[in-house]
Amino acid sequence: MSGIAGMEYLGEMRRNQCRTCIKLGLKIINSIFTLVGIAMITYSLWMLKEWYGCQQNLTLLHGALPRPW
Repeated sequence: MSGIAGMEYLGEMRRNQCRTCIKLGLKIINSIFTLVGIAMITYSLWMLKEWYGCQQNLTLLHGALPRPW
């Protein structure tokens, strides 16, 4: 390879490596955000289950309860 062609080839390789690294980083970040979102939804569903279970127990003891909001 001549000097200029070799430099162009190395430049293209660096661009591809950089692009691959950025894609991999974005995929990892996207996966983390997805897992955090699933955890938040699961936690909110669990909290609703606990709230309604506790609310039913308190209603039996004290009658009608006001809404918390």
